[in-house]
Amino acid sequence: TVGAEFPDVQLMGEDGRPFRLSELRGNAVALTFVFTRCPLPDFCPRMGQQFKTARRRMQEGTGPTNWMFLSVSFDAEYDQPEVRTQYAKGYRGDSSDRWKFCAADAKALGEMSGKVGLTVVADGGGFSHNLRTVVLDPKGRLHQSFNGNLWTAAELAESMGRAAAVE
Repeated sequence: TVGAEFPDVQLMGEDGRPFRLSELRGNAVALTFVFTRCPLPDFCPRMGQQFKTARRRMQEGTGPTNWMFLSVSFDAEYDQPEVRTQYAKGYRGDSSDRWKFCAADAKALGEMSGKVGLTVVADGGGFSHNLRTVVLDPKGRLHQSFNGNLWTAAELAESMGRAAAVE
């Protein structure tokens, strides 16, 4: 529900260290849920491309500077820090500025999934999942949820700009 507080889960950073979402308070945060072995170009790879384009728009614009993108892997067992970092380079190059590729364990994933209608089911070495991308305001509340893959990078950047301005 828009305006509801998002769970302050612990995620695993690219450096292998845990961090809590609350450590990002003060920033608008966009989260999308992926796994690095996703074979469907219109699923996880498309989310990465949308984030890449939206991030570039925000970096080049004159808008707010209090924002962060998180690509959250739900395949924490396979998507270890070095796997996520290598995968990330395909989207963000060598610059990790305001874009982290992290992983959620089953507990954290369960807490977040229930809030945004994310469904992830292990499926013979892969996963069957729907697509959810969410934007949090600087206080950690749900600002907007994008379902599926039909949203545009411009829409995400605009939502991030609006969310960053929330006090």
